[in-house]
Amino acid sequence: MTMPEPPPEPDTPAAPEAHWRDRSPAEEAEVWNRTLPNAPERILKAVEEDLAQQARLTEERIKDAAHRRHMEKLHLYLHAAGMAVGSGFLVALLFLAKYAVDHGGTAVPGVVAGVAAVLAALVTGSRAGKDR
Repeated sequence: MTMPEPPPEPDTPAAPEAHWRDRSPAEEAEVWNRTLPNAPERILKAVEEDLAQQARLTEERIKDAAHRRHMEKLHLYLHAAGMAVGSGFLVALLFLAKYAVDHGGTAVPGVVAGVAAVLAALVTGSRAGKDR
């Protein structure tokens, strides 16, 4: 079994035009302009557009963070208001039961209904807090 021979080497290597380090920046820009017309302007425009997009995204993140802080503060206020209303309802329920007992009535149905309502509010309130 014989091995094929490698292709022959060229006699003279292709001479490069000129190395980029050998050219001045103006000559290099001229080569680029011949190769890709308006390349420097297009590159600068692309870089400027990228920086503008990054600035817009940063601005958006800042606004989003401020909105999240506002929503968390609002959630805290609403949670505190819910606790205050629930506590007030419980106190009112206890006073109503005491009033009914003091005036010879039975307070059992009202107390049972009130306790059921308070428990339902606690259960649904605790579930709503965990959905966040």
